[in-house]
Amino acid sequence: MTSSHQIAIAKASLAACLLRADPVPISRDEISNFHNLLEKALTVCSPANIQNCKRWILNNMATPGRIAGLAKYLAALSPGLADSTTPSGKKSSARRKRVHILYLINDVLHQTKYLLWDNGAFAEGIRPALPGLFATAMYPKAVKQLAKLERLLAIWDSKQYYPHVFIEELRTAIKDAAAAKDSAAGEAGTRTKQKVQLLPPFHGDPSIPFYDLPAGNLLPLITPNSTAPINSRLVKPVQFASITPEPKLVAAVQDFLTSVDMMFAGQDAGEEPDSV
Repeated sequence: MTSSHQIAIAKASLAACLLRADPVPISRDEISNFHNLLEKALTVCSPANIQNCKRWILNNMATPGRIAGLAKYLAALSPGLADSTTPSGKKSSARRKRVHILYLINDVLHQTKYLLWDNGAFAEGIRPALPGLFATAMYPKAVKQLAKLERLLAIWDSKQYYPHVFIEELRTAIKDAAAAKDSAAGEAGTRTKQKVQLLPPFHGDPSIPFYDLPAGNLLPLITPNSTAPINSRLVKPVQFASITPEPKLVAAVQDFLTSVDMMFAGQDAGEEPDSV
């Protein structure tokens, strides 16, 4: 699936969240206005553009479902951003736009922690998208880009937007992304080397009801030889201790994807597995 298709799906999903009465539906004209405000904030990261987009988010995306929809949309949007031209004729690179997404999130985090006191709802809702957003914003040998991201994380750490352990995971995601993209830059890359291999923060989507979660989320709640039913309120996504997978897992996934690429290219992918 191409990035444009992923963006279209995430955009439609976000629109569905906003059209739902949660607590009141947002009109299609207002949804279109949000995308215009977001485009302006990413193209020209001026205080006025950031403030206008932040204000719209705070006024219309205060519920967990809408925050989760925004997180998914930004996660899909960031990799698909392209260079463009500002109204004044200056070039706005995709590299800068990806950092501007994080600057916008930073402003909303500050507002919700120190002025609105939303009990961390926005911070938790946007959290699953952050490793991917930071990884996508990093480029090989981009010293200035790395300095911007490190400075932003230092602010988040000092203001305690997230636990220090999670901030360190984001720093690791940046370094892993830079190393992976640097190694892929020397080859006319296969899909396995172009894609940064990171685990999601959770096994399961925090925004969906318990009965739609993967069956693996039930395992921590199962008591052997017990007939007592599981309390559905305890069925929640399982959070991984780290977003960085073990080298053996990365190698296994890369081997699998390489064999798939070879198969579709009409090449011999090795011996056929034994029939069962």
